[in-house]
Amino acid sequence: MEKRKYTRYTDVYEKLERFCIDRYNDGNLFLPSERNLARMFGASLMTVRKAVEEALNNGIITRSGRHTNIQQNRCFSKLGRILFISGNSEQILLPAIERLELILKPEIEKFGGRMKTFIDTPETTAEDFLEQLRQADLVLLTFLASSGKLLEQKLKYLQLFEKKRKLILISGNYQDLFQNIVALDNTAVGEVAADALNQTGCSNVLILGEMPDNISFKRRMQGFYDTFNGKIRNYPRQFQKMQIQFLNDEIREIKSVVNSGIDSIFLVTDEWSPYITSDLFAQKLIPGKIKIITVHGSGECYLCNLPLANVSHCTSAVASQLLLVLKKISYGTFDRRIRNLIRPHINECKTLKIQPTEETK
Repeated sequence: MEKRKYTRYTDVYEKLERFCIDRYNDGNLFLPSERNLARMFGASLMTVRKAVEEALNNGIITRSGRHTNIQQNRCFSKLGRILFISGNSEQILLPAIERLELILKPEIEKFGGRMKTFIDTPETTAEDFLEQLRQADLVLLTFLASSGKLLEQKLKYLQLFEKKRKLILISGNYQDLFQNIVALDNTAVGEVAADALNQTGCSNVLILGEMPDNISFKRRMQGFYDTFNGKIRNYPRQFQKMQIQFLNDEIREIKSVVNSGIDSIFLVTDEWSPYITSDLFAQKLIPGKIKIITVHGSGECYLCNLPLANVSHCTSAVASQLLLVLKKISYGTFDRRIRNLIRPHINECKTLKIQPTEETK
């Protein structure tokens, strides 16, 4: 007997919320009956009634006699000025952070909010940084490009900000310093990558791209070391060299170990992975002789879509979960500590030949 499929209440509410936005924008201000909504959403009448009741409480819809009227949903206007903080030494956002910002900004504006992006650089003074915080009501923090005492000072300013207003960390950096986090679980990144290599029978792995001073990468490495069953050879990235030098060093390292028993490679980051792996593809060493997995935004990334097995950055899942949290804050129904670390999934599997995994919701 085929099991009945159940639709999650949160999914139904999200559908109802988006349906109301679309209807309002089209100039149709009346909500269909609950029975019609249940058919449209493929959900039970009881679940739809619960979603309608919450929408009423949140002011998305109102009742007038026999009619249910759709209101303009501007819930994020209650959050005030939202400041999205990221760091980069070249005054541009990294691809994964850029995708996150590109998803969040239009969604926040759609619900009546305002989000400003501020890029921290090594040249950003503590005074300039503090001035940005003074103008914000809620901060979404990825990472800072500063180091040493300047970084410590800026983190102190952020901790003081968190005591008075709202701050949500949306990357794995500094997660021990702040109360609220909605981000990719970097320890799980290493675990998922190692487990994938274990499934294919790999027993001798070369790790490339580790950045020893990066906290998120340390967590990825720890998850990998704790999970992988075979031998591990680590070749950390040496940033005291010019970029082209350390990339060429990594390519030479791959070539030197190809015939020494290495059967797999874990690229801790997808930065420059086309440059690093192009020769391996040309020589057909991937996936014939070497299995390879990286951390990548494949399926979400508009810059490139490599045929590399990869652990997803989960950018869409992070954005989706964060938007849910922001809505609950704006509706006044979320006042507890937020600790939402999202376990990643595996995308393209051509270089491992295993089944992709589904993204954690």
